[in-house]
Amino acid sequence: ANVAFRIKLGDMYVKEGMKAEAAATYIAAADAHIAKNAFQDARQLFEKALSLDPSNKDVYHRAGLVYFKEGKFAEACKALKPAFESNPGDRELADMYLEALTKAEKYAEAEQAIAAMVAADAGRIDLRERLLNIYLSQKQYDKALHEAAACAYAKAESGETEAAVAVFEDLLSKHPAFPSALEKFAEFYASINQPDKVAQQLLRAAELREKEGGIEQAKALLYRALEAVPGMPEAQKRLKRFETAKAAPPPPAATAVETAAAAAPEVEIPSAFEMPAAPPAEETPSVFEMPEAAAPEEPAVETPPAVAE
Repeated sequence: ANVAFRIKLGDMYVKEGMKAEAAATYIAAADAHIAKNAFQDARQLFEKALSLDPSNKDVYHRAGLVYFKEGKFAEACKALKPAFESNPGDRELADMYLEALTKAEKYAEAEQAIAAMVAADAGRIDLRERLLNIYLSQKQYDKALHEAAACAYAKAESGETEAAVAVFEDLLSKHPAFPSALEKFAEFYASINQPDKVAQQLLRAAELREKEGGIEQAKALLYRALEAVPGMPEAQKRLKRFETAKAAPPPPAATAVETAAAAAPEVEIPSAFEMPAAPPAEETPSVFEMPEAAAPEEPAVETPPAVAE
């Protein structure tokens, strides 16, 4: 009933030409709808209020809140942007705007908004952590490293050493093969006077640099590890391996004859002991197999003629 009354009152203000009063009355009625999760009704009233007072940033703020609660993050960003730009110091508004930008995957706009807020208040580490998470989600690891270092040092200064270490470890868990992050991690450990941890990170970084082919970079990191922990066996072992590989003579160059022989196609040469197979001989009867002699023909016996008596 109270909402219906407010709406009628707003309509009366409109007829009287009292736009500001009408807009304020519609906003109050919309707030009552929001409290009951009647978001569609609330949005209709906000639209009425904006038609009367387009520059009312408070309406944009509340409309953005409605869209946010409905999960319509792109619309929430549009509504919240003018409200945020007019009052970036409102932390509740700023947090909701940044959350909407992140959920709508509007990372470039989120980065700009955070940069503006950090410029106004450099001590807000929560904003740098938001920016760090945005960069990690986009796999922009160089930018993420910059923010991670800022967050880690700020936490260490406030006595949160474990939380500071966790910032670097989280970054490296998402991108383990990141020597620059390991080197920054080593610098951080140096700042809190933990030389053993310094050397460990430098050894890991040196291994990655070597895999990338940066032998000189790897050696420099190993020397830094020895500065942190003099006589460190693993660092000395790796440096010795590098020096041994450098001192080994190169293999002799192949002669012209060897090169030509290597390039020549292989020709299969029959062995001298392999005689060509003889053509198959005609089948000859064995000497032990004599042909059978033909049987002699018997002479015919003539019968004499009979003698007449």
